[in-house]
Amino acid sequence: MNCNSMYNDKELEKELFDEFSSRYAIKLFHYINKGFSSDKKYYLETFNNEKYILRVTNIDGFEKKKMEFEIVNKIYNLNINTSKPIEYGCCLNNRYVYQILS
Repeated sequence: MNCNSMYNDKELEKELFDEFSSRYAIKLFHYINKGFSSDKKYYLETFNNEKYILRVTNIDGFEKKKMEFEIVNKIYNLNINTSKPIEYGCCLNNRYVYQILS
């Protein structure tokens, strides 16, 4: 099951914006159509000019994404040039798993 199973792309984008805008004071939010994974990726920029990538996939990928987030965190803590892991969890009523990276 992919990210489109519950929502079409615009509905998913709106729901994600609504869920994350209260936590991150988002001024820019748009879909990124790049990469090889099946994750949906979004660019977020806050009113404080902080820039993030939001990666979202179906909840079926929870364990895989948890492990991926932990690996990125270990690599980051070794001072290797990689994205900074910010947050990981479930969203949209536990239907999706997300990662926020900077």
